[in-house]
Amino acid sequence: MYHLDNFQVNQHGELTTKEALVDEILELINHIKIQQFDTAFDPNIIRDLDINTLTSIRDELSKKATKGIDTDWLFSLTNS
Repeated sequence: MYHLDNFQVNQHGELTTKEALVDEILELINHIKIQQFDTAFDPNIIRDLDINTLTSIRDELSKKATKGIDTDWLFSLTNS
């Protein structure tokens, strides 16, 4: 469960926590099938990002989950 003091409002006006967004991102990544390679994702890497960046990552992954993933976009996250 997420502690009440950790809730923030993101750019969409959603009341959420960084931890909840990280959980959503991990769930989306686990549902996206990447045929060409295996991926290892460390949630500790993104926990330091601000809430709006996490929201943007979640939103993009949500789009990719329905259309298939753009591996160039995914790899670009490691270079930011």
